[in-house]
Amino acid sequence: MNRFTTYLERETNHTMMKVRKPVRIVDGLLVGSEIDRYEPGHWRVWTPKKKLANRIAKENGLQVQLWDTEAELMVPDALAVGILPQFGAKVKRNLSPEVREARKLGMQRLNALRLNPNHVKKGLTGRRDGISVVQGIDP
Repeated sequence: MNRFTTYLERETNHTMMKVRKPVRIVDGLLVGSEIDRYEPGHWRVWTPKKKLANRIAKENGLQVQLWDTEAELMVPDALAVGILPQFGAKVKRNLSPEVREARKLGMQRLNALRLNPNHVKKGLTGRRDGISVVQGIDP
């Protein structure tokens, strides 16, 4: 089962993994991480966390490329579950059927409110001079 949240990047047709802090370059320095499918069976992590990448590579015998302020780490699928969340990979949650059903009902109620243009909040009766008037309270 795929535990990670992935998407297909349209420009490069690469499978990318959603991360908590997406990669960007600020003042010439890398901020955040980028995780993509390098080849079948391997993920590539591009990150400014050099020490973490180097330590994980040594502990697990992985290939790592270190530069001045960033690192590139190759992670096989077998080790991805334990390593990639450390670099910000978003992991899908396993919801119980009860929680899933409760969220589904909540979204249905919310969508029903959005689609009803005549919906008025409870207790509001109208507007007077641009101010909302609550029933039973006179300004």
